[in-house]
Amino acid sequence: MISLGLYAVAGLFWVPVVFMQIEMRDLARKARSKTESCRRAIPHFSTAGFCLGFPGLARPWLFSGW
Repeated sequence: MISLGLYAVAGLFWVPVVFMQIEMRDLARKARSKTESCRRAIPHFSTAGFCLGFPGLARPWLFSGW
């Protein structure tokens, strides 16, 4: 039961990252068609994605005995 809870916690960190990646993809498409610039948004999403992604990746390392 504890393992399911830990997977849920990891999912809580990863679900926002997926939506941020979708948003970055859309911004890149808009920038490619020259309708919008994504220079300010992409670094914000990258930093937030790293901060949310690191705990999601650290969970398996912590419980695998490394």
